[in-house]
Amino acid sequence: MASAQDALARITADALLAAWPEGESDTDLAQALRSNTEALTRVAESALYQSGAHAVLLRTARSLGEAGQIAEAVAYFERVAEVTGVRSGADHADVIRSFRERLADWRAKARKADRS
Repeated sequence: MASAQDALARITADALLAAWPEGESDTDLAQALRSNTEALTRVAESALYQSGAHAVLLRTARSLGEAGQIAEAVAYFERVAEVTGVRSGADHADVIRSFRERLADWRAKARKADRS
């Protein structure tokens, strides 16, 4: 049975995701949302990986890449894929579909940026 703290952490993650605009024209807001997700992860990481990885983790990684922090986005995707794989199994849908495919996309963008 999930604890009240875990439930609150998932509610908070849901709220962060709901507040995140699709386009990140407000860079200060995007940074604040990433920072809040990082803080939530530090205090309640296990709650964000119940039944796979919470979508706010994927959004955070994508936001890093969209902000031009491609190496950080790749590292974030790698970390989330690794933790999801450990907690839910390497064949979990979040690892395969959400993270590995997007991780490959960001790695390709990182290689392209390195060549520029």
